[in-house]
Amino acid sequence: MPRVGGEEHPAIKLTTRIANTLNETYLNLEIMIANLLDEYPMLLFVFEGAVALGLLLFIVLWTGKGKK
Repeated sequence: MPRVGGEEHPAIKLTTRIANTLNETYLNLEIMIANLLDEYPMLLFVFEGAVALGLLLFIVLWTGKGKK
């Protein structure tokens, strides 16, 4: 972002560069995940099943621990 009346401070340039890099990295990751799910749509169901199983095990173990 250009400033009126002088040069930009190097720290501001560095902060802007880091923010742009993080945004690009996040977008690249988002695109990679989208491409992966386009290629293998059943991965979404596998992930959902793993989360459901983990939640079920957590509930069973937590309630079983309370009985003792």
